[in-house]
Amino acid sequence: MIYSERARAALRFAERAHRGQQRKGGDEPYILHCITVATLLAASGAHEDLLCAAYLHDVVEDAGVELEEIAVMFGDEVAALVASVTEDKLRSWQERKSATIEHLADAPQHALALKGADVCTNITDVVLDHRQIGDEVWLRFRRGAEQQVWYYAAVADGVLERLEGYDQLRTELAGRLAELRAISP
Repeated sequence: MIYSERARAALRFAERAHRGQQRKGGDEPYILHCITVATLLAASGAHEDLLCAAYLHDVVEDAGVELEEIAVMFGDEVAALVASVTEDKLRSWQERKSATIEHLADAPQHALALKGADVCTNITDVVLDHRQIGDEVWLRFRRGAEQQVWYYAAVADGVLERLEGYDQLRTELAGRLAELRAISP
């Protein structure tokens, strides 16, 4: 169910959690990223738990919400999906990104789909912003273009290698990855 009462509650919860936050390098409200992730998954036939997790996927990492609160409000499956894509901000950037890539090797299909939609949205933002401002887009990343492209490409490749079904997401991710590689300095 694409837009159920529960999915709507998850969207509203995420909107409140991310209120006042903006995406890196832009002035867009953060919630637009979450909506785009959910839309990509919905277009590939995702189930309600996955759509709820799509809306909520960054609230622990970027808005300070506890996983226990997500479990109470939206169930253990949604909380587990959110946990599967949440990085430990106490670790270095390299450690976090390497752990994410390693996790993809044995992540469940729904977690792969969630991470795939997340990175697809991130890549899309970079590609679209690059069309407007050129290589200045890379200045928003502390690690620079080379490291950012390495991470996005490794995640996308890992998802594309293992994800079954989710055909529309796979097509979108593969296309955006090719565009990212084309603009990589």
